[in-house]
Amino acid sequence: MVLPPELIEQISSMGIKDFLSLIISGKYGADAVKYFRERIREQLDKENYGFVPNAEESKAIYEINKKDVYQRLKSCLGGHWALDLLRVGIYISKLNNDGKRDTVKKIREHVHSKYGVRGVKIIDMGATSIIESVASYLSDRKMRDNMNPLDLALEFDKLIDGWEKVTIFVKRDENESLIYKKIVSHMDNHPLFMVFAYGSAVMIASRAIAKLNNEKVIQNNRYFFYTYPNFDQAGLQNNAWVFEQLMRDTTDGLF
Repeated sequence: MVLPPELIEQISSMGIKDFLSLIISGKYGADAVKYFRERIREQLDKENYGFVPNAEESKAIYEINKKDVYQRLKSCLGGHWALDLLRVGIYISKLNNDGKRDTVKKIREHVHSKYGVRGVKIIDMGATSIIESVASYLSDRKMRDNMNPLDLALEFDKLIDGWEKVTIFVKRDENESLIYKKIVSHMDNHPLFMVFAYGSAVMIASRAIAKLNNEKVIQNNRYFFYTYPNFDQAGLQNNAWVFEQLMRDTTDGLF
């Protein structure tokens, strides 16, 4: 393939529209057009994923389309902007299982450069078993409240933006009393929040939530909760509990 010297100098700064203009112009042969199309694909990949995958990575990310968790997310969120990043996150979970830490680090750096902390937050969500629980919760909301993809996408955006505030991650060295207090504190501040526990921490969280339920703290604060149990590829249990506050009746206290 031979390109004019002046064009070679401009290639690095060209965008998708520029390459499309070159293709449409009809001035270049098949090899050049193929090259332009490859540059367009690379830029689209970088736009969608935050990095340009090689052939092996592209194939692996494409295969994630078939995964149940991705299909559920797509069904709930429609064409949400974060779907491709979630797909990268699910791919990263496979890389982690395969011990490919250097590749994971490279992808995270590219995503951070392109999308900032918000992008890394999304791929981390996809890379952990948390995404299974989030997908289950969104599917539940879709069925329970007859929500359309646009409404669910807006809910998901709010969840992403407030992620650190509305999530409780239970550690295995924490005790039941501490988790009890954290949940009560969240009830004072958030109409929706999530509790996540992994492995041995599941029992700690379960006991704290059972105590809150038995003491009617959850009901008295006008909350109800849903439990989403899951198992990772190694067979370890990870649970999520989603707490939602009931809308207060405007006539409450009048009668």
